[in-house]
Amino acid sequence: MTGRLPSGLVASGLIRAAETVGGNGAVLSKGDADSGAIVLVLTCRGRTPLIMERVPRLDGGLQWNRRKGSESVNFESVARFIDELKRFDRDIWVVELDIADVEQFIVDSLGQT
Repeated sequence: MTGRLPSGLVASGLIRAAETVGGNGAVLSKGDADSGAIVLVLTCRGRTPLIMERVPRLDGGLQWNRRKGSESVNFESVARFIDELKRFDRDIWVVELDIADVEQFIVDSLGQT
């Protein structure tokens, strides 16, 4: 057993963390409750979304990285982007968080999940 938190619990915790700092969140795609991959769509009042994904490290832990290929994603193409992700992985979670300070949220919250 790896000691990792279930994906559904992590997704809920991230939404609560966003609410704690005055933001909000929503699950755009619900994946496998225990082991589904997690992708975040981080936004701030209409600014271009930042896409991050939780990936395994060599030591068995997990870390958050900016999603490769997501640099050109905008709000109009987020749905298409999600559909493409789900085509390759039906167990994926996609969580959108709208928060005032995306970079600070990454430092404060994503470093702990």
